[in-house]
Amino acid sequence: MDSPARHRASRQGASSLRTSGPRTSRHGADVIVVGAGIIGLACARELAARGHSVIVLERSRPGNGASYAAAGMLAPLAEVPEAGPFFDACRDSRDQWCTYAPDLAEETGMALDYDTEGTILVDDPAVLSCFRAAATALGEAFEDLDRSTLTAHLPGLAPELESGLLMPAEHRIDNRAVCRALEASLARRGVSVLGGCAVRDIRATQHGSVPGAVVEGDGWRYEADHVVVAAGAWSGEIALADLVGGEGNGSAEAQPTRVRPVRGEMLAYGAVSWPFQGSVRSAHCYAVRRAGGGLLVGATVDEAGFDDRTTPQGQRELLDGIARLFPALVDKPVLASWSGLRPGTPDGLPHVGPLAGRSVWAATGHYRNGILLAPWTAHWLTRALEGDLEARQMLMPFTPERASRTSLACS
Repeated sequence: MDSPARHRASRQGASSLRTSGPRTSRHGADVIVVGAGIIGLACARELAARGHSVIVLERSRPGNGASYAAAGMLAPLAEVPEAGPFFDACRDSRDQWCTYAPDLAEETGMALDYDTEGTILVDDPAVLSCFRAAATALGEAFEDLDRSTLTAHLPGLAPELESGLLMPAEHRIDNRAVCRALEASLARRGVSVLGGCAVRDIRATQHGSVPGAVVEGDGWRYEADHVVVAAGAWSGEIALADLVGGEGNGSAEAQPTRVRPVRGEMLAYGAVSWPFQGSVRSAHCYAVRRAGGGLLVGATVDEAGFDDRTTPQGQRELLDGIARLFPALVDKPVLASWSGLRPGTPDGLPHVGPLAGRSVWAATGHYRNGILLAPWTAHWLTRALEGDLEARQMLMPFTPERASRTSLACS
């Protein structure tokens, strides 16, 4: 693997011609992406596909954080059942997956377990009624399921659950396989993904009229034209320097985004003999199929800082939740359990947009929807970084500046 020492500031005196398109930076890359979760990997792939040279810096191992711990649901209706820019983004990204997944699989020759059978919601009749109304208002397909149809799809369903709702446009994918495929895609495109590079701070720079940014860690330094902060739950731990006014003026330091870790625990069973290959959701938990018949169960929500250990309480919550759906699973052995740290934000919306004028960008804070929103984030962030006005307008509801505006309004 390439060493950060090869890209240190010894090349700082080099210069390059800047144009409106992709260009060679002073340190061998147009863009540095900080973070190799699914968002960072997807952004790097899109940037490279459009001709930019890219380096990805990851504090741990690529695809190892929340992207590894997730269940891979592509479910805008189940997650965001109300109209607005966030639902629009989630639905658009869900639709992008219909071509994104096959294209990535074809490019890399890797199976992604992309399933479009849908999601079955089983819950209280009042909850089902609310989702019917939401689906109707949002133009999303649904189908009412009676008890006999439910049990045909899901043998062993708890007897008190007499009706359900099939949402056929709610899909799923193997998130771990996607991250591996994205790594393979980046390798084919000549993108270096460097593990063990914990970023300490990012500083905006100005060389004449040309902005740029410097990324530093312990004993290493990179410089590029643009930096994309996609460090997930760790994004808020990176200090920003000289970002006042977005032009490199001043010397203030602050968190790049108001992102915090939110722990979520999961568990997995071996093969289950259900005809239905999609996901099952209720108020108590969700269950997501995997190729070969495996079943993932999630997920808890716990404010525990950066502690990513599983807990007896969290695992008991998941076991109780799945038992209320499928009592027979109580006696089935749990094959694995794990947890991940979701990147949460104060208003629950991601931070996607400029942090410092034209040089430092955020692509973080996706909370429970990082897998779903990866294609959408990569598409629009890349085009906004390139100066596309439509893209910048599209990202306005998610700009990191909204957090500062809210703080000022409440002060």
